[in-house]
Amino acid sequence: MQVKIFTLAFNEAFGGFDDTEVRAFLADKRSLSIHDHAFVHRGLPHMSLVVTYEGDSGESSVPNGKNRAKRDDSWRELLTAETMPYQLPAGLF
Repeated sequence: MQVKIFTLAFNEAFGGFDDTEVRAFLADKRSLSIHDHAFVHRGLPHMSLVVTYEGDSGESSVPNGKNRAKRDDSWRELLTAETMPYQLPAGLF
């Protein structure tokens, strides 16, 4: 399974969100799911689409969650109470 995120701005001339880029991207792929999120940025409606898909070969970039790169958490050591504007709940990251 692979993931691609699209952000579409409302287009008054089009009368909605132009999904041409999304359709072209998915033309040779198998869509597994599409989740949407609407929001307003600088007074203009936008929509984000999170698309999970398989390529035309059906292969997954991360088969069954295996072969993932080891996560680098070294940035955590740089955080202090002074650099954090608020305390994050334990276990969030």
